[in-house]
Amino acid sequence: MELSETIQEQASLPDPANFAPVIDLNGLSVTFGGRPILQNLQGELRGRAIGLLGPNGAGKTTLIHTLLGLFGGELGEGKAEVAQRRRQDRSKTGQR
Repeated sequence: MELSETIQEQASLPDPANFAPVIDLNGLSVTFGGRPILQNLQGELRGRAIGLLGPNGAGKTTLIHTLLGLFGGELGEGKAEVAQRRRQDRSKTGQR
């Protein structure tokens, strides 16, 4: 595939900024043993793939566990909405 074809193909893809939020955080707070772990998280995460970056102890795993309902701490005020998406059957497309 030539470069011009690649650029044209990429230009025709939908802009992830226009996707509905995959995760919508609105004042989410989490405490564990009376200690605040996450405080007043705000924001929307959009796109096909989302990564969390941060230093050790920043709360990345706690956030994921909270969103999955696996965290044993106490949820404070606020909410987190996670969109349900259908899994694409990749066996038909040959993708892994």
